[in-house]
Amino acid sequence: MRIKAQFREICKRHLLRPLAAKRIDFADKKIVRLLKKELLALGSKNILLYCPMDTEVNIYPLIYWLKSRRGIRIFVPHINGVSFKMVAFRMPLHKNQYNILEAEKSLFYWAKIDTAIIPVLGIDRSFRRVGFGKGMYDRFFQTLSYRPHMIFLSKKVMVARNIITQSHDILGDKFIHSRCIVKRGFDDRILSDRVYNIWFDGRG
Repeated sequence: MRIKAQFREICKRHLLRPLAAKRIDFADKKIVRLLKKELLALGSKNILLYCPMDTEVNIYPLIYWLKSRRGIRIFVPHINGVSFKMVAFRMPLHKNQYNILEAEKSLFYWAKIDTAIIPVLGIDRSFRRVGFGKGMYDRFFQTLSYRPHMIFLSKKVMVARNIITQSHDILGDKFIHSRCIVKRGFDDRILSDRVYNIWFDGRG
């Protein structure tokens, strides 16, 4: 747990480093283009997305694009105690106690999502998610009786060389970055030289 917390703090420091607005905008737009192709290829119809914070990939253009397509339903988290409920995305958005934008509560109706797009700080060698430490995503997905396709997003690719997560941490299927789509089971000998911004071994 100590090593995981250390890795989390390193990820936060890297994500909080100031970057040029044009550089961020270009990278996010490229990620959105990759996501569009991926969702079309998967045939996704019921999708869990998120309302991004400043350190997360801006997927609002993706949300509005999906809303214009018929037969697709979009859901976002609505904080509920130590976890969240899945609510339909609709305007206006309001900031919650964590200063995160979310859609208004509505009469919850059950929907089986086929794809979940999840922000991450980083991942480890087992392709499990390292988040901000509140465990809300972990608790939510533990309540599901099925497993949707899991896509991780981050402005930077940050990977721990060792396995620092636990079995309850979310296991991803793909990690989409502006320079690549990384699938679970990736060849780190290739990608570590081309993509990774940090390569954490847990020793320092």
